[in-house]
Amino acid sequence: VGGGVDWHLSEQLAVTAELNYAFTSYKKHQIKFNNDLEEFTEKQNWLSVPFGLKYTFRVREQIRPYVTAGYALNILVNDRGQVKSFKRDTGEGSLDETSPDLNFTPYRRKINTSFFVGAGAKYKVGINFLFAEMRYNFGLTNVVNNPFGQPAFDYGHVDDYFRVDNFSLSIGYIKPLYKPRKVKRVKTKSVLKGIKDQGK
Repeated sequence: VGGGVDWHLSEQLAVTAELNYAFTSYKKHQIKFNNDLEEFTEKQNWLSVPFGLKYTFRVREQIRPYVTAGYALNILVNDRGQVKSFKRDTGEGSLDETSPDLNFTPYRRKINTSFFVGAGAKYKVGINFLFAEMRYNFGLTNVVNNPFGQPAFDYGHVDDYFRVDNFSLSIGYIKPLYKPRKVKRVKTKSVLKGIKDQGK
């Protein structure tokens, strides 16, 4: 979920700024040091502040495709993880183990950055627009600040250093805001010329 502002430099080109909230999750499998199989699931809550440029194509009046690209500042609000260990020792007494939800926030960088590219289309409804957009974020920052946290001692989980990429599909609503300005001097000749040109 999120919101933003497009500041138009021209009819086609706009500078954009947004504030977004995202919940992301991923799962990975790895072999632990004791040869057990581990399944690790991580769930992250992010606040993201993307800045970018948007170029709109005037193919048709009602449907307006666009492309966008920019840079985002991403703040990690909360990070939880769960470790599942599957014993590969077939001897007696070998049991699988599942941890409770563990707090991984202390072992992650709070401030991260990314680069994004996207494409979408705006559909004109009256003076407003509906839009749909696909966007891909390339993580630029290593998320892990300490791979040997408490989960390593309690459950044998050691983090890799990694960055986070993600793909998103968004739908939304655009409301244009206009600031009318009072004309101090009217050039009647140019107005009459315009009327004549329309008549022709």
